[in-house]
Amino acid sequence: MKYSAYRNGLQIGDYVFYENHYDRFFSYTQNSLIIDREFLFSQDTRWGERKFFEYTVYHNGKIEKIKTQSIRVKKITRSKKDENCNNRRAGFYC
Repeated sequence: MKYSAYRNGLQIGDYVFYENHYDRFFSYTQNSLIIDREFLFSQDTRWGERKFFEYTVYHNGKIEKIKTQSIRVKKITRSKKDENCNNRRAGFYC
């Protein structure tokens, strides 16, 4: 089955192009690398369960924190990962 970023969130190591809504009327687009993620909560919707995370991202030499609620993902580029890797938090490669 294909990985669903809607249900399971972005993975560590993903390079993401997204729209960040920092205000009710203003937003901007940017590219970032997902460094870490922290689970916040899950919610049942009519399309199934959706999980919400707070991501630590690397963008233009800075490390920022963003939440699932404030972004709209446009494109995801996944890093290649070994399915048998048990030490994903230590780095992007095993």
